Amino acid sequence: MNRLWQSERHLVHGYLYVTGSDEHKVAAWTRGITDFALRSGYQPGSIFIDRHESTDGFARGGFIALLSALRLPGVYGVVVPSVAHLSSDSFTQQVLTHMVQLTDSQLLVNANSTTGLSAEASSGS
Repeated sequence: MNRLWQSERHLVHGYLYVTGSDEHKVAAWTRGITDFALRSGYQPGSIFIDRHESTDGFARGGFIALLSALRLPGVYGVVVPSVAHLSSDSFTQQVLTHMVQLTDSQLLVNANSTTGLSAEASSGS
């Protein structure tokens, strides 16, 4: 019976946009995303990570891969620790949020990324 319950949970992926190289923070955010998913009744999926390593270029390979994963059957959405993990720029945040919504997925913001106890959802409606 437990196996059936697990298969009925909605799959959520995680996304991080990381500036800097603090792997302890990346590990903590990853744990926070997984903990949030489990506490909220979701099945944790993959964590997609983009690293901003210079101001010379803009590469979002992880976000592009996330969008592909969000289009797969059974995927409910993506969890981010905060909207700042999409971008520090509000216009870019809006564009990337809209791109997630175009996949018919939810953007779940883990409002307390250390404990993962609450979140807000952003949908296309």
